[in-house]
Amino acid sequence: MRRIVGALWMLLLLSGTLLAQPRQVARYEQPKEDEDDYFSVVSCGEYGLLIVEEDFVQGKAETWRMTVLDTTLTKRWELTIGIDYKYELKAFDVLEENVYLVFQEANRAIADYRVVKIDVSKGTMVKFEVSNEIAFEMTNIIAIRDHLILGGYVRYSPTLLSYRIGDDGFQVVPGLFKDKSDIVDLRSNGSDTYNIITREDSYSGPFMRLRTYSFDSEMLFERMIEMDRNYEVIDGTSIGFVDGNIAVVGTYGARNSKYVQGLYFALVKPSGQENYIRYNDLSEFENFFTYADSERREERLKEKAEQMSDRGKEMKVGVRLLMHDVIHLDNSYLLIADVYDIRYDQSGVTRYISRPNYSMYDIRTLPRGRYYYQDYPSTPADYTTLRYEYLAALAIDLDSKGQILWDNSLIVDEKERYILDDLVDAYPGPDSLYMAYKEEDEIIYKGIPYSHTDIQTSRQPVALKTQTDDLRSTSDSDLGEIRHWYGNNFYIWGFHKINDRAVRGSEGRRDVIYVNKVRFPQARSGSLIE
Repeated sequence: MRRIVGALWMLLLLSGTLLAQPRQVARYEQPKEDEDDYFSVVSCGEYGLLIVEEDFVQGKAETWRMTVLDTTLTKRWELTIGIDYKYELKAFDVLEENVYLVFQEANRAIADYRVVKIDVSKGTMVKFEVSNEIAFEMTNIIAIRDHLILGGYVRYSPTLLSYRIGDDGFQVVPGLFKDKSDIVDLRSNGSDTYNIITREDSYSGPFMRLRTYSFDSEMLFERMIEMDRNYEVIDGTSIGFVDGNIAVVGTYGARNSKYVQGLYFALVKPSGQENYIRYNDLSEFENFFTYADSERREERLKEKAEQMSDRGKEMKVGVRLLMHDVIHLDNSYLLIADVYDIRYDQSGVTRYISRPNYSMYDIRTLPRGRYYYQDYPSTPADYTTLRYEYLAALAIDLDSKGQILWDNSLIVDEKERYILDDLVDAYPGPDSLYMAYKEEDEIIYKGIPYSHTDIQTSRQPVALKTQTDDLRSTSDSDLGEIRHWYGNNFYIWGFHKINDRAVRGSEGRRDVIYVNKVRFPQARSGSLIE
């Protein structure tokens, strides 16, 4: 009965009769026998989507299949390429119609690379062999003009490598990077320049350093960002130019703490002018503590935050904030972040996360411009399993001085992953901000007015292809996600085992990669920065 009701509900959604709700307006399926073989879906905006799929291994060559879909989810191209099996897919970035996939030689300190450039508009694919002579641990990647910039570490020292598409080797980007400092952010300015932010230490305490480079890695700007010595920078994101200065926003904790204490906003000004920094501690948020398991506990946490703020002391809330999207609205900056906690147990699976060590099971697990503290258990060594428990997503609207205009949240129910990555994505509709995430075969979403107003969370089943389709089973909830695509459209993807009741016997069963196009109400003015 539940499946029949679900199918009827999905048909209504596909028909577009519920205009106030997001509508799933198209679906694409591609046969896939084994969900354990790697695959992912990459957005190229209005140029379409790219399905990256590990196909098969023959001899020393591993075949990868690239399928390009247009914005109606119609297949336009299907390309295959052979990559020596000793190379692992490590990272990607997208620049307009071009997708760049980076493969790294596995299990070697000094590893060579293979770079694959895919033009989804023309349906062409080119592979480049890239030699390398240094022991480089890659953590970040951005594409800018005809270059890839790789961020990472050489013997614990931050290092940038520049690769011009078509060359046979890397160039080391000039700049003095201190030993045992850390990359906080690597991000394009949306033009022909990019920023790198590092966290460094001095006798007076930690500070950040912002450097701006041209696309061909000529340094254009360098400035220190000195923080309150009682605070520890956890992460940061450069958000381009505000009032003619480069703005940086991120989270901070107390000294030597990994737990979030508040949000900082910095305007980095030219040398000779004093930088502007504002701190917003947890007491200034209306909805930060909505993840609490009861209203009574939420109120207690709010009261405690206010008391700690008045006394100038740290509030040890025990959670962390993962920042990802920055949405530029008319006159403000809307930040989207996930609230999460870290769990350890004795399941017997060892999953240490260092600075950072990513599994490419999901292609998005190498975020562009993100740094995490080392997450090792402080409890005895046998507590070795590391899991990330997502609690909520926050929307925080800041004015040009970093003052909180409003904040709101979407509660996440019992969502855990072994890899830390963006869970919730967002889109600014005409009257509300839409936030959504995927939970097995459902879309969990919320339309939040641009205010503190509390709105109920809604659910919508992932629509199947026909009226007679039944979902035999879905994949593990970690496989697939929902992401903003372009305009007012999202896409959701994953793996389905389906039975078509209209076809008798085994012929009615199919295992597929699916992609659904999800349409929300039209956009308000403003643009997505990331």
